[in-house]
Amino acid sequence: MAAEYLDQKPADSVTKIESQVSDLMKEVLQVGQIKVTKNFFEMGADSIHLSQFASRLHSQVGKRISIIEVFQYPSVRELSRYIAESEH
Repeated sequence: MAAEYLDQKPADSVTKIESQVSDLMKEVLQVGQIKVTKNFFEMGADSIHLSQFASRLHSQVGKRISIIEVFQYPSVRELSRYIAESEH
């Protein structure tokens, strides 16, 4: 069974984007660890957090993500996959 905490996964199985998204969400929520499969709202995020997150994501990942897209892909894993797929 794969660990759902990014910090517990082997480095080679974690995508660069997922790592960046996870680090940024930890920063925005001011927490030390998050579950990459858990919904942002279940982790304590609110619309203000998600707005800050979407704004900072552009500067870190280089892709503009609207707050609507954050609501559509509401976990680190889902959003990371969406970003990776949209780059192709």
